[in-house]
Amino acid sequence: MGIGIATELRVNRIRVHGDSQLVVSQVNGFSEAKEERMIKYIEKVRKEISTFEEFQIMQVPQTLNTRADALSKMASSRMFEPGKIYTEILPQPNIEKEEILQLNEEPSWMDPIVRYLKDGVVSSDRKEGRRLVTKATNYIFDGQELYKRSFSWPLLKRLPPSAAELAMR
Repeated sequence: MGIGIATELRVNRIRVHGDSQLVVSQVNGFSEAKEERMIKYIEKVRKEISTFEEFQIMQVPQTLNTRADALSKMASSRMFEPGKIYTEILPQPNIEKEEILQLNEEPSWMDPIVRYLKDGVVSSDRKEGRRLVTKATNYIFDGQELYKRSFSWPLLKRLPPSAAELAMR
């Protein structure tokens, strides 16, 4: 899950510390997974780490990882109190999730702004073009996502209408 979060945050370089020597050696390719479920996890991890510019995973001895060990034991036991520790309960193993590739983008209000920021394309109507250029100064396009600048907040990610509706739900 941590690798997934790093991918969403568009981290380029990552160093992972794990306390399982077996998992670390399987991800590094020094040993092979034998059971089918573990093979799927290793394949998923290798696919995800291939997007990083630099990826390192190293084993930390359990004696130096007591806090993480205690948290994992507490989260997996039935004695922890929800709300005291951030946990996420997955409805199914994440190797069973279907990957969906969206092929057609829906038209949205963001399209003219993205076109302008990406390619410098403005409307042939002079008044509309000037309005678009003025409006676009409030946005940043990083090649994939559109963000709105904010005075006292971090950049605000803009979503197409269907994604915004899903996020609101």
